[in-house]
Amino acid sequence: MPSAVDILEERVAAAAGLIVSLRAKVKSLERELTTTRARELPAPPEAAPPRTAPPVPHDTALVEEIERLRAERAVARESVRELLREIDRVSW
Repeated sequence: MPSAVDILEERVAAAAGLIVSLRAKVKSLERELTTTRARELPAPPEAAPPRTAPPVPHDTALVEEIERLRAERAVARESVRELLREIDRVSW
């Protein structure tokens, strides 16, 4: 039968894995968003004077996904904090 420390260790490892996975997913989505935005911008004519770029339209699905992942990351961080507090309480 696993002890409380073993269970906490498994949960902390799972939370850490989730955080790593979420960070990788966020970086991937940010790169994808940057690439998509770069493709949507029209190429400026060669002889035209410089002008400010028009606002980039947002892909709402990507923005929503990034926000959802940020919310999941916040939940995961809070879970890890709680687990660490619990480990500290059990350890001392």
